[in-house]
Amino acid sequence: MPRRQATSLGVLMNTRGLTELVILNIGVGLGVLDGTMFTLLVVMAVVTTVMTAPLLRITYPPRAVQRDIEAAERAALGLPDAFTVLVVVGDPEADAQLVQLAADLAGLERPAHLVLSRVLPARPGLEVASGLGQELGLIAASGDQLRRLGRPAEARGLTTSVSARFSDDPWQVVRDQARSTAADVVLVRSGWGTAGAAPTEADELAASVVQVHGTGTEDDDVWLHVDGSPDARAAVRLAAQLAAARDVPLRLVGADGWRARRQADGVVELLERAGLTVHRGATAAPTGLHLGPVGAAEPVEDGVVLAVLAGTDDRDRDLSETVADLETP
Repeated sequence: MPRRQATSLGVLMNTRGLTELVILNIGVGLGVLDGTMFTLLVVMAVVTTVMTAPLLRITYPPRAVQRDIEAAERAALGLPDAFTVLVVVGDPEADAQLVQLAADLAGLERPAHLVLSRVLPARPGLEVASGLGQELGLIAASGDQLRRLGRPAEARGLTTSVSARFSDDPWQVVRDQARSTAADVVLVRSGWGTAGAAPTEADELAASVVQVHGTGTEDDDVWLHVDGSPDARAAVRLAAQLAAARDVPLRLVGADGWRARRQADGVVELLERAGLTVHRGATAAPTGLHLGPVGAAEPVEDGVVLAVLAGTDDRDRDLSETVADLETP
């Protein structure tokens, strides 16, 4: 069983309650227990029962419970549980690479789905006689551009859908779309949208937000930066999916210190168990594709940095759950 479910089951099996109290009273009646032992065992039964609910909220948070219930209900209904990447397109001409990167982030998971979204600046005071037709034309043109961007991903076996709309709060549109599409990842170029409005750790957003810095090519090596944080756990899975999709080794760069090395050893063990080739201990190159938590991977001159902010779903998973369902060659 996954570690979270196994731990929760152990917590539940540690409860005592009414059954033990009945047995303790029988023990006293038969003379097996004296008053001191009876009191100690009653206190133990009460304490272990009372501590169950707080421990369960730690080991199996309500969000994780709800997520697993919804997944079970979708499976019972025969609905596909697709890995979904929401791609925020700023410039359709320049963001073809972003769509290619989104397809790689899906790895070998199937079904997988890309949602290509473009948010155009709102124009106040729209009326039918004063240019609404022009606005509708812009929406239609944007939709056509997004559909063309999605064709290479469809050729790789992914499904795509497009969305174009006007808004003066683009990040709120992205938040709403991430929830409505049950996105796993939101992929966006750094600096997109209103300054200071991007999601933070305080957001109750299930999807992980990946901000892209720089440009690169499909054949870039994948460098994974780890530091033990929830953001790094989300980065581990995405880096593994990138390496699997590109069929290249994963190069791991850990922080300094014995604890960081121990965490890196755990990452390597899990990824190798999943079938990936992992090289560790190397010095990060100034090129390639660097993926890690926000601030872990410094900007590189000729490469790409993917800065990962974990969503609530990724924060609720431990590392073993993160890579448990990883699809590899």
